[in-house]
Amino acid sequence: MKHELDKALALNPNDDVAWSMLGSYNFQVSNIGWFSRFMGGTFVGKMPEGSREKAEQDFKKAISLNPRVIRHYHELALLYLEENRDKEALDILLAAENKPVLMKSDIRRLDEIRELIRKLKKKLDD
Repeated sequence: MKHELDKALALNPNDDVAWSMLGSYNFQVSNIGWFSRFMGGTFVGKMPEGSREKAEQDFKKAISLNPRVIRHYHELALLYLEENRDKEALDILLAAENKPVLMKSDIRRLDEIRELIRKLKKKLDD
């Protein structure tokens, strides 16, 4: 997947969806634990590289290229939530809440975004 995303970005460095997907890739790869990396490296070969810092940069790049896409904000907020960066997550979710629905998955994302906003506001007010 990483190879294909790199190729897509080489062809079009302004492809916001590719940047967002690369962010998701880096975020998921960053969650591979040391034991899984060790076992995978031993039996499969080189394990994929990725980091949360890179994922954050990728999501922010996607947002800068197309600030109307809900997915970009949602994925960045999920990263922030996993890192206990609740205020930053809330800010990103609030920005996403009023974006237009551009694809069917945006409806599901908006429902989740609204629920996360409700929970974060309650948590931060306590």
